[in-house]
This record gives sequence, C-alpha cells and structure tokens, in this order.
Amino acid sequence: MSAKTMTLSYQSFAEFDANTRDLNLDLDAESGYVSLAKGVTYADEMGSCNNRDIETVSQTQWIRKQFWVDNPRTENAVLLPYIARKPRPGSRLRIQINDKEIIFEEPTEREYWVDCWTKIPIPAEALRPGLNTFIFSADGDETWHFLIEHSRQPNRSAKSRDAGRNWDDERLGVNDTGDGEYMIRLKLDQYPSCGVMESPMIDLGKLASEDGIAVPFDLYGIRFNLQADKPAGTRIDLKCRLGWTPEYDLETWTDWFDVTSDHPHHLPLVPRYLQWQMTLRTDNPRCTPRVEGLKISVDVEVETEGDAPSLKITEWSVPTVIQSSHRFSYLPAGTKRAEILRKRWKLDDVIAGAESELVRFARLSAWTRGQWEDGWNMGEIDFCPPWDSMVILELASRQFALGMCTHYTTVFVHACAALGLIARTLVIRCHCVAEVWSEDYDKWVMIDTGGDSNDETKATYYYTRNRIPMSALDIHDAWIRQDFDGVAIEPKSAAKRFEKDVISRTQLFERFCIHLRNDELRTLSPGESEHGAGSYHYDGYLWWKDDRTPPHPWFSKHSGRVGDFYWTPNRTQIHLSRTDHPEVLHVELTTTTPNFKAYLVQMNNGDWEPQPDGFSWKLRPGENCLRVRAVNKFGWKGKESRVILSV
Repeated sequence: MSAKTMTLSYQSFAEFDANTRDLNLDLDAESGYVSLAKGVTYADEMGSCNNRDIETVSQTQWIRKQFWVDNPRTENAVLLPYIARKPRPGSRLRIQINDKEIIFEEPTEREYWVDCWTKIPIPAEALRPGLNTFIFSADGDETWHFLIEHSRQPNRSAKSRDAGRNWDDERLGVNDTGDGEYMIRLKLDQYPSCGVMESPMIDLGKLASEDGIAVPFDLYGIRFNLQADKPAGTRIDLKCRLGWTPEYDLETWTDWFDVTSDHPHHLPLVPRYLQWQMTLRTDNPRCTPRVEGLKISVDVEVETEGDAPSLKITEWSVPTVIQSSHRFSYLPAGTKRAEILRKRWKLDDVIAGAESELVRFARLSAWTRGQWEDGWNMGEIDFCPPWDSMVILELASRQFALGMCTHYTTVFVHACAALGLIARTLVIRCHCVAEVWSEDYDKWVMIDTGGDSNDETKATYYYTRNRIPMSALDIHDAWIRQDFDGVAIEPKSAAKRFEKDVISRTQLFERFCIHLRNDELRTLSPGESEHGAGSYHYDGYLWWKDDRTPPHPWFSKHSGRVGDFYWTPNRTQIHLSRTDHPEVLHVELTTTTPNFKAYLVQMNNGDWEPQPDGFSWKLRPGENCLRVRAVNKFGWKGKESRVILSV
C-alpha cells in the first residue's frame, strides 16, 4: 500500500460551471465567484390558466391579493399583475398597498414583452414582514381584466362586490364559480435565503490511478478548504456523500453528511465515488456570501499493482457528458396516444428513406406545416387548442380552430417524440420554435416550423453558420453581437422565401426559453392550457439570461448556465477498474439516453452484443478495443464511445 493525497480544486468559472446549481445561485463570468442570485419573485400560482379565466375590476368590484414576505428589506419593489384586457390609454388603476395608496395609469403603448405583464414600481417602505395586502380598484368608469389560476391554497386572493365592504375568497371569476389565486406577482430586489450547487459524481478510484483505470484503495480522510467571504448573517454549508456505483442509488450510496466530520466509518466496502454539495445561506436579504475557491483533499492508500500487467490507454473517445441542473420530462416509449399519433398520421412514411438525420427532421417539419391550409385564425369553433398534437391535427384538418406557430411546433415536437427522436419547444419573441438533438452534429439545432405565415409557400427552416446548423443560443448570440458572418437560412426553398429576412428574423431570438417537457401526449399538466393565445404566463419555462438579457421580473426561472439548456443526451460513459485478476478489467456503463433500452458492446472487433451495465472485459496481449453505444426503446442508436488500450 502507498499513501496518496488527491486534490480537487475549484477556482475558475469553468471549474465551478461544471457543477449543477439551482436558480438561486449566480456564477460571475469574470471572477468565477459563486454567490446568491439577486432578485426574488413572489408568486402563489404557476400561470396554469387561460384567457377566459377572467376577473373584472371596476369602481365597485375590487380584488385583493396578499403576499407573505418573511423579510421585506429591499431597495426596489415591483408589483406585477397580468392584465389580460386593458382599458384605453390613460385609464387609472388604484392600488392600496397595506396602508399606502398609489395610482397606475395605462400607458399609450406597450411593447411586446409587457403587452399583458405590467411592471408597477411600488414604495419598498410600504411593505412589512409577514402578510402584505394589495387591493385593486378602477379609478373611473373603465374596467380592468385580471386572470385567475384555480386552486384552493394558499387562499390569498379575494374580491369585493361592494367597494371593499365585504370580501369573498371562494366565489371568484366572471361567473362567481372560481376559487384560486389572481395572476399577480411581486418582485423584490433582494437575495433569496439559500442556493445550492452540486458536483457530478467524482471517481476517486480513477483519480488514484496512474493510467486512468481505477485502482482499489482505502479511504482515510476528506478535507474541504473553502475560500469565501461570509458577511454577518450569512453562512455556507458543505456536505458530501459516498457511493460504490457511478450513479446515485439508495442502496449503494451513503446519506449526505457534514464535511466538518470525517467520512462515515464502518462502511461495508470502501466507496469509490464522491459527490459534494454546497449551500449558500443568508438571513439578511441584502447580503450574500461569496465563494472564491474550494479545495478538496482526499487521503487514500492505494494497493500496489504487484504482478498486474502494464496497461496504457492509447485512445479514450468517451464524451464528456454535460448535465442540466433541471429535469427534462421526456415522452415515455409505449405511451398509447403517441403510438396512435405515429400510426394514424403515418409518421414512419414521412421519414422513410431520409438520407440524413437533418433531412429526417426537415421532412417532419415540412409535413407538419403542410397540415394547415388557413392558419392564424380561430376557426369555425373559435378555439385555441392546448398542446396536444392529436387534438390540434384533428381540428386543423377541419379548419375548426386556431393554428399558429405554437401549434405547428407542438405537432412537430410530438411527432419527433413519438418516433423516439429528441425535440423540445422554445418560446422566443412573439413566436414559438423547436430544438432537436442532432447526433450527426453533436449539438442542439433550432427548427422553425411555423415561421412562414404564407399558406402558399409554407417554408420551414433552420439557421446555419458556415453550413453548421445553429442552436437558439447560437442565433441569440449572433443577434446580441450583431455578428452574422456566414449565417444563412436553409434549405434552399426557405432561403429564397426569407432572402430579405435572414438577419431581421434573428431579432426574434433576443430572448428565449425552453419548455422542460415534451410529454404532453401523456398529460397536459403542468403548463398553460392555451399556449400562445396571449402573452406567455406559465412560470415553468426556463429562460436564458446574460449580461445583455436581464431576467423578466415576472418569471422566477432564469439561468445563464449553458449546460442547463444544452445538455448531452444519448451518450454513454465507460468506467474502468482493475480486478483481482490481472488480465480482467471491470467495466461499468452509464448513459444519458432517454427511453434507454440496452447497451450494445463490441470487444476486440467481435460481434456487437447486448451487455448489462456492469461486466468483465478479458484482456489479451497487445491492443484491446472496447466499443459501446446505447440504444433506446425505439431502436435509435446513440454515438459510440470507444477505448483502446495496450497490454
């Protein structure tokens, strides 16, 4: 046995950014410092309602919204009602905030992002700890229309039909049949109480080795050295957990424990993997702790190799997997309604014979757009369909209901998902598009199915830079930087249709968000029931933010971490370790493949065969090659991972 100390150091932006973090943390791009993210949006609803869930405010019918704020200390406060139907410019809305009254006057014009969401600055000194009451009434004969999300809790919304004399919190809405919360939010310029960062699983056995193949070791201690600024009222908690498998499992990992104590003793086996967790906390909403660096030292004793053969890895073609901090809900294979969609609309025929992956997506996009002959009107039944592709298609075939970019994208995304291809929905400026995962280009690619309102041309397209397809973030950056060198629209038919609009259309990507699910064929909830019929208001979207794109105050989910938007699916990682037999390595596999079915493995140019996630690899003198790929339940294969080593 030989003693060894392994060191993990986090000092830079890239080192900290490799870890996942919740939305309450910020990471400074220049310094790499970690701190709490300033700005807290208070909301008692998610925006899961439609534009018919109306409450009217007049001179005599008032509404009341209450917010619980533990500590209202803030420099700036903004009240954020969603006003679905606005009166004429100049109309006045009276707002009583606890014991103080202010007047909001409807502006002459509103730009796109504040068409319904309304930013009303309020005096911060009017707020108080605990329950804060906001009462809305019309100052004049005009009426204002607010939205309601139906629920029973937390019961902080009410209306008065007699100018505030009596209040009713159970019979809300135009028909007095609703119960829930008004879509009114409150944004305070303060720090949240806590934020959490977590590392990926760290392979200590691999770190302890000299050749990248994990070796047996004994664990003697773990020490954390934190460089941080902790003002009064703030603190930083550090925890870690240990495991015997490369992915967390209840049976193979310890519970989280505080790093101020030694690692748990009396473990049945020496754990191979480590994960750490860092929580920044504050009791003062005006102060945040700041982490400048983190160093982790792990003391081990490594078993000497003895008669083990000398191994040398000559090729390591195993992709680095980027993890999102947020879960994406994929449509499960075997979903009955997805199978009906695939069969009823002959989706396999649409992609049959496609000579490339991008052609496959382009065909599905063009097929989708072709289902409408007269989009962008409410149809014979004056209806905006929900995000259910089969309902949308049936209504479109009869020209019964609204068909627009949101519905085109929904059908395209669901068609991809029903075939086992990875796609998701994005909201951009006054538009809705999709992104698909490209195996060929190893990246996410934006596809615009509903960008052409001309029912004669029906062009669908994607952007490229120097012939490489672009993601939404690529296009956003091009617009922000005004850098369009090599940027084009493809395919050729779409390029001709939009030849004068190639650059101007990139402005639509000044802001974008992703919907963190594509499984609406299984369940429509959670989400907006009529997506796109008005300004988006569901608070489950993840919005991109950067130095030029500050967060929307009425939404609570913003991230500037690229990995939160652009994770890597369909990738397989290989974890090698030595065994008691010198000529045998133990192999463990993990994958990021949605609807995963099996691993296909080829050893030394033999046949491709299914293997479990853990198996033995017998080595031979000379060169040894291990090739691995995952296959999903639809039969699509992910990119190959390959290791070549010599004995």
